[in-house]
Amino acid sequence: MSKFSERFRKDWIYHLLIWLLLVIPNSLGSNYLLAHSTGLYLSNMLIKDGIVLLIIYVNFFFLIPRFYKKRKWVLYYSGLLVLAVIFMLQAYYWGKYMAEVIGYKDQFWVEAWFYFFDFLRNIVISFLLY
Repeated sequence: MSKFSERFRKDWIYHLLIWLLLVIPNSLGSNYLLAHSTGLYLSNMLIKDGIVLLIIYVNFFFLIPRFYKKRKWVLYYSGLLVLAVIFMLQAYYWGKYMAEVIGYKDQFWVEAWFYFFDFLRNIVISFLLY
C-alpha cells in the first residue's frame, strides 16, 4: 500500500468531514442557479468543488510533503502561486460565464478579495488534514 493511500485511509473521517463542510455551504449558496437550470447548478458544483479538491489535495499530497516539510520554501510558494493562479482563473472565467447565463452583472474585481480568502481557506484546510 502506498503512503498516500495509507495516509488518506488513516484519516478518512477528517476528509469526509471537511468535504461535507465544503460541499454543503457551496450547494446551499448556489440555490439561485436551480431557478435557471439543474444542469447549471450541478456544473457549478462540479467545477467549483473540483477546483477546491485540486487545491487541497495537490497541497496535501504533493506540495507539503515534498517542499514544505523539507523547507524548500521557494518551490513550495511557487507551487502555491500556480494553484492560486488556477483558482483565480477558474473564478474569473467561470464567474463571467455564469453571470452571462443568469443575467447578472459580473463584478469579479470587486469580489476578488473573497476569492483570495477562499483560496487561503483551502490551503489552511489542507494543512489541517495533513
